[in-house]
Amino acid sequence: MYKYIFLLITTISFSQTININITNEEGLLVDNCNILFKEKSNNNVNEFTKVYNGKSLYILKNVYDELEIEIQSYGYISETILISKPLKKNKYSYDIKLYSKITELKEVVLVSKQNPFKIKNDTVVFNVSKYSDGSEKKVEDLLKKLPGIEVDANGSIKYKGKQLETVTLDGDNIFNSNYKLGTKNINIDMVDEIEAIDNYTNNLLLKGIESEGKVALNLKLKKGKSDFSGNFENALGLKNDLNSAYYSNSYLMQISSKVKSFGLLNLNNIGRSDTYFYEKQQNKSLDRISDDDFRTKKLISDELFNPSIDPIRYNINNQIYISYNNLFKINKRLTFKSNLNFITDKINSNQNINTVNFIENNLVNTNDNYSSLKKPNVFSGEFELKYNLSKKTLFEGFSKQYFEKTSVYSTYLKNNEIGFQNFNKTKGYFSINKFVHTWKVSSNKALQANIYYTFDEIPQTFESINSFENINQKSKFKKSTLLLNYNLIGKSKNFSYAFQIGSGFQRNPYFSDNSSDFNNTTFKNNYYFSNSRLKYYYKKIIIVPNISLTNYTLYLENTNLLSKTYSSNFVFEPSLDIIFKEKKSTYTVSYSNTQKPISEEFIFTNNVYINNRTIVKNLPSFDYQKTNSLAFNYFFNDLYTNTTVNFTSQFQKSNGQYLSDFSIDENFSIIKNSFFYEKNSSFNTNFRISKFIDKLSLNLTYSSTYIKNKYPNVLNNSDIRKNTNEVFKNTFIIRTGFNSKINFENSTSLKIITSKSIITNINNSLNNSYKIRYKINKKYKASIKWDVFIPNIKNKSNNYNFVDFELNYKLNDKINFILAGNNLLNLKYFKQIENNDFSSFISTTNLTQQFFLFNMEYTF
Repeated sequence: MYKYIFLLITTISFSQTININITNEEGLLVDNCNILFKEKSNNNVNEFTKVYNGKSLYILKNVYDELEIEIQSYGYISETILISKPLKKNKYSYDIKLYSKITELKEVVLVSKQNPFKIKNDTVVFNVSKYSDGSEKKVEDLLKKLPGIEVDANGSIKYKGKQLETVTLDGDNIFNSNYKLGTKNINIDMVDEIEAIDNYTNNLLLKGIESEGKVALNLKLKKGKSDFSGNFENALGLKNDLNSAYYSNSYLMQISSKVKSFGLLNLNNIGRSDTYFYEKQQNKSLDRISDDDFRTKKLISDELFNPSIDPIRYNINNQIYISYNNLFKINKRLTFKSNLNFITDKINSNQNINTVNFIENNLVNTNDNYSSLKKPNVFSGEFELKYNLSKKTLFEGFSKQYFEKTSVYSTYLKNNEIGFQNFNKTKGYFSINKFVHTWKVSSNKALQANIYYTFDEIPQTFESINSFENINQKSKFKKSTLLLNYNLIGKSKNFSYAFQIGSGFQRNPYFSDNSSDFNNTTFKNNYYFSNSRLKYYYKKIIIVPNISLTNYTLYLENTNLLSKTYSSNFVFEPSLDIIFKEKKSTYTVSYSNTQKPISEEFIFTNNVYINNRTIVKNLPSFDYQKTNSLAFNYFFNDLYTNTTVNFTSQFQKSNGQYLSDFSIDENFSIIKNSFFYEKNSSFNTNFRISKFIDKLSLNLTYSSTYIKNKYPNVLNNSDIRKNTNEVFKNTFIIRTGFNSKINFENSTSLKIITSKSIITNINNSLNNSYKIRYKINKKYKASIKWDVFIPNIKNKSNNYNFVDFELNYKLNDKINFILAGNNLLNLKYFKQIENNDFSSFISTTNLTQQFFLFNMEYTF
């Protein structure tokens, strides 16, 4: 045995090692290479090896006077390396670049096809011109075609199955989480490349240290699109009732080395809505905090019923939206950014909701008819200052101020008998202020301190008047938070880690008053916490254990009951992720155990009217909801074959929750929420596959979602009922990119909703959207869109057909003229069927009427 070990050591010690990395012109590793080892004097091949991943480490078996190494790969010009009298014990390393082979055949030049993308470390660079077929107008349109990127109906974007952090312009984060402002408005003609970034960080001191796995996109603008550029789009037309229709959407963009700015103005009454700018931020920062953690609750609803169709079909509006975003690089150390957004709108809606409640052996029918005018006014200002005190120290200050004033005026008819005049008013103010200090201790270690002070206040009133009764409900939630945390982040060869300690002090007063009841409660949540997360890298496997320790001290003072309640509890929350990464695939298994205390919407005890029909009250408890979650994710992305597969499955089981006790009659629904140690569970699975077939110029996408929830409730003094709700949705999309005058795209969705309790409610609905594009010539192109909605497949006679058209004339590279028509069949109402474990709803809403627009677009 020792003899063989000695021989092995001798062979390694006294043989020459040849290390070769093989790339192409684009810097990509070349697959499938042959390496031949020859003695130059006789040109005989003495040794041979095959390389599959562009990297070779080979130990020579023979002795050479003059070694010739030839690297071959199909489609590339061979390269040769000469080593004169290679020395024993020496290690020879070479970086070889292979160039595409060009073959000339009778004046025809054949060049190997270049990839439409490049890979640079954690970044994939997509060449816009290679993925575009000319039908795209905005950045969002092209993103839907890129492998690994998903864009949902609301414009939210995922990359590699993860929610996008932001979209930057030439590397600068001007939009923050409001990236839809850019993707929905910037013309794709202005963009040269789109970079999809893995392991993104907005803090340059943490680049290469932070390992949160965040993702982002960067838009690289075309050369010459610096300084000022923009797009002016103005359209006028007529609606079916001969009232004017208008649409104006213009943006101006400035790009320079020291200033980046993006301004947008949108005026329209054709249904477009830009409310995405004040959607809740879902992404969390390094310290695992998002805006939603500091927001309080809006108890009295001011939302109108929104059917599951494109909002432009039913959003009868009159909108003004202004957005102005700036980033100033004052000097090498100091950067200032501001994001200002304002929206005002007038939304008209006529809605009827017919409900059948199945209670024991009885049916309780209700009918609600609303004619509403909603006037939202929202202003949001974000300000960010970054100052690099040194190469290793960064100070950041962030402030967000949000103001909302929303009024809803409606004429309401209850059960086709009793009429009311309703007035809903909401005034909201939210302020978040954050200070961050980052100190880069070394090249692989950093310390970070965060201080938050936030305040949220939502006073609301609901007044409902007729000659017989008067409801005057006031409601006001407040929430103030002071949060401090300290983070240690580090990374080594096989490990990365993040340790966090901190404390938070939260205060939630709530006040409500109506003609018969009032609430005056104050809830306090003081907590101390630590989080420890470790990432261990072993070959292709990443193991990520996390431990969270929190000590909660809860106080509830109820002036109504003249009571004070106190509770202190220590919570241990472990989680574990196991990730297996291959070249094109990633497998992830995740487990977590969480415990959550009471939320502020459950702290009041007496009746609160949230609309004409619904009254809410609670029985507060300091018990904790305990949840175990197990998830599996598989993600496959092959850029070369343009194939993406994403499969996610998650099961959650909770013990302890606020159970709703419903008391329902023809006039009111009273909901009492009480904490019970009852179990509920949810199971959801999502599958999505996207494939571009190059030879057929077809882009195919199939997605399937299945959700199953099991939950308890109480209905009209019944025992605790066990309920199940299931949603199954399948969507198939096909897009063509033929090199011809005609192309089309079609999307078909089938949705099945099943609610089970004492009875079973099932509803099957079908949506189909077909669009055909016709390129008449270089100047003219046209498109027709036909949408079909069948709310209940069992009743196919009740279906809806929407037809739209667009005719485009390109005068030159800067000016376009567009003639457009919407809802050509002039459908006036839309009915949607929904159900739950004890009710079935038929909701009817009026639609945006037929209109025609003549649009002129100028781009510069």
